[in-house]
Amino acid sequence: MCINPKVKEIGKILVLTLNSTLTPLCLELFSRQPGGGGGPLDIDVYVAADILLPKSNLLAKYKEKIIDSPLLGRTIENIFMEIGATSPEEVSLDKIKPDRRALDKIVMGEILGLTDEEQLEVYQAVVDLVKSRIEKARSFGDKKKTKEGIDVDALKNVIIEKIKKES
Repeated sequence: MCINPKVKEIGKILVLTLNSTLTPLCLELFSRQPGGGGGPLDIDVYVAADILLPKSNLLAKYKEKIIDSPLLGRTIENIFMEIGATSPEEVSLDKIKPDRRALDKIVMGEILGLTDEEQLEVYQAVVDLVKSRIEKARSFGDKKKTKEGIDVDALKNVIIEKIKKES
């Protein structure tokens, strides 16, 4: 699958935006888990089409801030290394890789208007969801997600509303 933006000038910005932490959150929330065992996510074209992204006019508006992100110049590591935590309780904004945090500040903070606290909740939710999926895969049959005090549905709804509001 390839991405063909309607506005060609935002191609690189779109790629960078897809590398924000918002994308792993969307993938964890909307992807299927074949076999129900919590293993790898099934990210098909339908899931990819449903990834939440700001509208192209908003991306174009932030082009100058996003375009120079060093994130594309390095290997992206697993989400635990990118965020600097293996549990939601360990997550703090100062542990996140600096280039990832800078991009996320623009995408989640400036474009979507999420507060630092809401962004922290996004990071915690991503870590929690990935950790839960991995633990579920290891247990072969434990259907319970840990969520550890994070209302993932409420967070998802806040992000969807912010995207709709900015569109």
